[in-house]
Amino acid sequence: MPLPAGTRLGPYEIIAPIGAGGMGEVYRARDSRLDRDVAIKVLPENVSASAMAMERFAREAKAVAALSHPGILAIHDFGQEGRIAYAVTEFLEGETLLERLAGGALPPRKAVEFAVQIANGLASAHERGVIHRDLKPANLFLTRDGRIKILDFGLARFQEGDARAPEAHTRTRHTEPGMVLGTDGYMSPEQVRGETVDHRSDIFSLGCVIYEMLGGRRAFKGATSAETMTAILRDEPPDLSTPDRPIPAGLERLARRCLEKRPEERLQSARDLAIALDAVSGSDTSSAQRAVQDVPPHASRPTAAIAVAALILVAAAFWLGKRSSAPDRASTGDAFPTFTKLTFRRGLVSGARFGPDGRSVVYSASWDSRPSQVYTTRPESAQSSTAALHEAALLAVSRSNELAVLLRPAVGLLSSTGTLARAPTGAGAPRPVLDDVQQADWSKDDQLAVVRNVAGHSRLEFPVGKVLYESSGWLSSPRFSPNGDSIAFLEHPIDGDDRGWPAIVDIKSGSKRNLTGEYGTLSGLAWRAHGEEVCVSLASSLDCVGPSGGKPRRVFKGMSRVVLQDISSEDRILAATFALQGAARAGDLPGNEVDIGETPASIPIDQDARDGRVLFESIDYGIYLEKPGNGPAVRLGDGLPLALSPDGKQVLTLVLGQPTQLSLIPTGAGETRILPRGTIVQHTAAAFSPDGKTIVISAAEKGRGSRLFVQGIESGDPRPISAEGVRLNPGQPRLVSLDGQFVVAIGPDRTLALYPLKGGDPHPVPGLGPGFVAVGWTDRPGVLFVSPEALSRRTPVFRLDVTTGRRELFREVGPNDPIGSPLTVRLQVTADGRRYAYLYFLGASELFLIDGVFGPKSEGARP
Repeated sequence: MPLPAGTRLGPYEIIAPIGAGGMGEVYRARDSRLDRDVAIKVLPENVSASAMAMERFAREAKAVAALSHPGILAIHDFGQEGRIAYAVTEFLEGETLLERLAGGALPPRKAVEFAVQIANGLASAHERGVIHRDLKPANLFLTRDGRIKILDFGLARFQEGDARAPEAHTRTRHTEPGMVLGTDGYMSPEQVRGETVDHRSDIFSLGCVIYEMLGGRRAFKGATSAETMTAILRDEPPDLSTPDRPIPAGLERLARRCLEKRPEERLQSARDLAIALDAVSGSDTSSAQRAVQDVPPHASRPTAAIAVAALILVAAAFWLGKRSSAPDRASTGDAFPTFTKLTFRRGLVSGARFGPDGRSVVYSASWDSRPSQVYTTRPESAQSSTAALHEAALLAVSRSNELAVLLRPAVGLLSSTGTLARAPTGAGAPRPVLDDVQQADWSKDDQLAVVRNVAGHSRLEFPVGKVLYESSGWLSSPRFSPNGDSIAFLEHPIDGDDRGWPAIVDIKSGSKRNLTGEYGTLSGLAWRAHGEEVCVSLASSLDCVGPSGGKPRRVFKGMSRVVLQDISSEDRILAATFALQGAARAGDLPGNEVDIGETPASIPIDQDARDGRVLFESIDYGIYLEKPGNGPAVRLGDGLPLALSPDGKQVLTLVLGQPTQLSLIPTGAGETRILPRGTIVQHTAAAFSPDGKTIVISAAEKGRGSRLFVQGIESGDPRPISAEGVRLNPGQPRLVSLDGQFVVAIGPDRTLALYPLKGGDPHPVPGLGPGFVAVGWTDRPGVLFVSPEALSRRTPVFRLDVTTGRRELFREVGPNDPIGSPLTVRLQVTADGRRYAYLYFLGASELFLIDGVFGPKSEGARP
């Protein structure tokens, strides 16, 4: 019986019906506690009346709620009011895919866009062991802003034997073999036969959806349910492409690969399907067709050899693809790339290079949350063999086949630091060369150029000790030109941000020039073999420019995040995909956590101890303030947020540009105010004093290294209080002591010290060496929260007495699920320790070779 408007189910008031189906009726309702609209599904009477069914539904609701993926409908609550059982979800505005398809087939590009989103949402569910089992256009919702959401996990269940299932050791399965559940026309053959299904059943159903989006008709449809099921078991769908509506051959082949009758002959994971669809959208579809043909039909693990270029240096993934500003570029050429997958495990690839022969590949990776190791492989082999280097990250390979590696690298936010060592590619121990190195490359005569931070400057040195160029920002990806007379590199002006431009420095004269204007994001650089171009990777594309600079040309465009690693003498590109997953989360002392922000890359910056509001940055340089669990975030403006004022009324913001400036943005009514910058040209971090009248700034003047400045909020230019080489840790704004006398900062030796705000010598912090950062002061005088600088799955937070050096573990913060090598970053803890926020991401990079970007392979190219 329909519920009338005004009916209350717990704290929810029914507004109007939305729709109905076999799994219940759906209503629009108002949440009186949080003052927001929600959707409520009133469950069928058989669920409400059965204690076992309600218990099962509660487990499934918890499982779906734990998925926390932007492509899956979020479930907020479930409960029972009298005899009425209900589930509460987010309220969406838009239309179902079924309604959209009533107007006919979609354009191939739009179909691919939707399919990628669906595949990524399914992948997130599958990685947590949840199978949907009823994927169809009616259960896919298109929001008004173009996003697609997977609805209705009413038939979902955990994959058999999955230890992550709630009460997996005691519960029974949702259905038994022989019971047919699903929707005619979208069930997999194994569902039709009533067999136990796994995640590959969802891939078949998605294939049906893709087919329908492209063709405007179902893949399998008979006059009756029995005829439809028979067609699923026996028949092949008609060809999609017709003379009046051609469908790219590679795309049709990909859809048919999902519709294989035998599960082992389909694509083996939704993640691989998303990557394949990326390749279809980012290049000519004939290349995708060739790539699909390379997938072994009986693969025992995900082995789809299709992807666009992408590789990321660990946490830099969060900033890839987030900026749109860039110089003008030529459009992509007519090259038809093909792809060869080189890695098949879950984790992070941290570096990769071709061997001297141009065919073998050396790379380093952290698989399954383990320390980084160095591997070698060949494109014709699906097996990687370790190069006997453990806890090492690859930097470069010399012409004599010697490796430059970082030993025991400390994984940072955008780069890693460790001991530079030379190592043979085969057996043999590495030989340490230099500490505190971030990047390196080999010259033609096997000497090393290095990037390291010295006294507040990021330095490019060649040979070691001779400074070719230094920056108050940070440098990455140094690469010798093929003739050895210059080094190209990436310069990033803001510490903790990947904005920047490619540059080149002449080794003899030391003259340096920028090759392009500023890109909003870039990571990864390589020369083409004969030195005619320098190529860089942006968010999802590759640009190349001549060594004299000028207008870059776009040579490749895809959908995945990309970081270029190397280009061989035959113009083969070495790169990898990176699947961005994760969430920003806020929690309290009992351990209750909720997601915050709009995207997986919402970056917590500060937190108000009084009400728990979290200040965070979005992927598009948006400044947001959100009270966890109390409705959507409020966008305050644009820029890089640095700190929330102690009274919570203003946000200190970095205004991007050359030079940078600081502004104060009100959190309520009021006007934004620009602060005087004095002689500062580059700000990187800042912190308020406890009374909110003063800020301490980490910044640099022209031609000088980073140091600390103090500035009054109401008047006056910033004045320096430290020597060069001193900096605040970006993203940690509560660094001024409770009495307002000291700020905790990182000195030239990379150790924490207390710097007097009135100037003078710093006071060392006992009990800590390099490798620790300050999270913020506690509410106990003289006691800091500190944590290791290196990223890890769960970050330990310590209380440290700055007088005695006594350190005690406060708690560990981070995701409990180790799947996908999660790393915790940008940790915030309030002074009383009762609230915290952090960002974590799940690393999922894969290494690829890409051929054909620059046209056919060069004939007679020298290795």
